[in-house]
Amino acid sequence: MSYHEICEKLCPDYMAMGMTWDEYWYGDPWMAKAVRQAYAMKRKQVNYDLWLQGLYVYEAVLDASPVFHPFAKEPKAIPYPSEPYALDKAEREERKAKEQEELEKNNQATIKAWVERVNRLKAEKEAKKGVPNNG
Repeated sequence: MSYHEICEKLCPDYMAMGMTWDEYWYGDPWMAKAVRQAYAMKRKQVNYDLWLQGLYVYEAVLDASPVFHPFAKEPKAIPYPSEPYALDKAEREERKAKEQEELEKNNQATIKAWVERVNRLKAEKEAKKGVPNNG
């Protein structure tokens, strides 16, 4: 098979990858290599995206499965995640810091409510005794 016949045979493949006719026949020959590599990267990304979509569906089915359990006393589905999965380390760390901040905020609110309750009960107790409140 001659070089020209090989090129003719491969032309539709490269056009399917996104090259135009003119780019394939008259462009820089190294462009074909770059297009082939870019196409491989795109396929890899599409494959990952489909896998991630399958993961979301799989988790959703598992989370909803208690509802379909025929002998469950109180079937309740697990809520769907409120945000997408973190895909990289930086995003995971950012979310972890955000969760930690929310936890600290909730803890502070709980402690503040507890202190207010204790102070209120103390004030009520002192009011019943007739002792003036100093604080």
